[in-house]
Amino acid sequence: MSELTLVFYIVSITINFLLGFFVFLRNVKEKINSTFFLLVLSVIGWQISLLFFYIIESPAIILWIGRFNFAIVLIMLFYLLKFSLIFPNESIKISKKLFSTISLWLVLFFLLTLFTSLVDKMEIVTGLAQRETVYGPLYILYIFHYIIFAAIGIYLISKKLKLITDKLEKYQLIYFIGGISTSLVLGFLSNILLPLLGIQQTAYFGPLATIIFSGITTYAILKHHLFDIKVLATEFFVGILGIILLAEVILSSSVLKIVSLSSFILFLLFGYFLIKSVVNEVGYRKKLESAYEELKVLDHAKSEFVSIASHQLRTPLTAIKGYISMILEGSYGSLQEKTKESLTKVYQANERLIKLVNDLLDLSRLESGKIEIQKKKTSLDVMITNVIEMLKIQAQNKNLYLKMKKPRELIPQLDIDEQKISQAVLNIIDNAIRYTENGGIVIEVSLEKEEKKIVIEIKDTGLGMDKKDIQDLFESFSRGKVATKHWTEGAGLGLYIAKKFVEMHNGKIWAESDGIGKGSNFFIELPIN
Repeated sequence: MSELTLVFYIVSITINFLLGFFVFLRNVKEKINSTFFLLVLSVIGWQISLLFFYIIESPAIILWIGRFNFAIVLIMLFYLLKFSLIFPNESIKISKKLFSTISLWLVLFFLLTLFTSLVDKMEIVTGLAQRETVYGPLYILYIFHYIIFAAIGIYLISKKLKLITDKLEKYQLIYFIGGISTSLVLGFLSNILLPLLGIQQTAYFGPLATIIFSGITTYAILKHHLFDIKVLATEFFVGILGIILLAEVILSSSVLKIVSLSSFILFLLFGYFLIKSVVNEVGYRKKLESAYEELKVLDHAKSEFVSIASHQLRTPLTAIKGYISMILEGSYGSLQEKTKESLTKVYQANERLIKLVNDLLDLSRLESGKIEIQKKKTSLDVMITNVIEMLKIQAQNKNLYLKMKKPRELIPQLDIDEQKISQAVLNIIDNAIRYTENGGIVIEVSLEKEEKKIVIEIKDTGLGMDKKDIQDLFESFSRGKVATKHWTEGAGLGLYIAKKFVEMHNGKIWAESDGIGKGSNFFIELPIN
């Protein structure tokens, strides 16, 4: 055996052990992790036995090692079957009776292979690191056993590939199947088929095929988080570097040994804190992912509740509005002034409830993506005039002026959803009236030709805002401190809905104020299509 082959054996055994060991350490109680580790240990047993098979020269010992080499493959195939049943989940199951039968057969065949000449009859030393195997009468059965168990293991894992919808899990399985299949096929060719055909010298290359399995599995770990192992990847490379440094300590001269040992100790400390930090990071990420999934479920439930509750409230509120309106208009007879005044307050309160219900329905549709844009050519002058007409009485009741400043130039029609942009403008003006005690509100529309935009400015002489209020102004259920003290009945949805409607038109909405008591300016910017 050449030095290069020996190095490959040692590297392959080391990588396989570290890979299996760190997977096991990730969760020692997890069945998948422990079974994978046992599978890897059986692979390592096969590699080590074959290594000694070619190093040792005693014919008697070589025969025992050769038989053990054949026997350990049976253990490897058993754990491959067991692993394929539970990885990445236990969606495919076999009965306990069948599994017990398979286990019993394995024990019997293992003992026959190890302690009799039925599979490995004789090992002949033909030269340095050269052996010739004389096969027993059950060797053909041994070949069929290998093919059947390997095929079943690959088939079971491949079948699970069709049942998995998660993209990441699919990638994990594809890489794992590719790695294990390649190793099994190469091992079969180099250690079973070709030696059977008389080409014995290929046998000691078989275990090197496991490097392919290790390499592909390691790639899957790094690229696609196989076994959920960002942590494992860190531990794996810390372990590899640790072994290299330890080897340097052992092989270095006495002068360099102190320096090398110091480097090794420092590396171990660094590796420990590196792994610990990655473990913490992965733990935090898992908690965040879990919290995010719970939040999504709660958010969906909230939206459904708001939608159902709003629909249930809308009908009775509309009926109340209709009947009160008829009473105030005298449809059921004349009313005393005090009664009329009280009913007017009820009517206004009902109007506020209807607006809140409509806002909640809009919010629910926005969050579920059910609102559609229905564009048509719209005159902003006409649209804003209609909004002013709707809110004129509300402004007059507070002795506020509400007017539109004539544009300096002709404003072109826009291709917009008139209802939604009208609702956005109405929500802003309604807020302006509510939070203004003296003066009034002026609306101005201007054309910015160079930027191909139209800006609607709504200026009031109301309470004004500070920077903190402006920052959170367009968030859902958000209200400024001053606004909350002045008006306790608002829900904080009007401006949020206005923002969403404007953004659905690729527009912008923002607010400006010089401070508390200095009024506010709201701007809606819409592109000219």
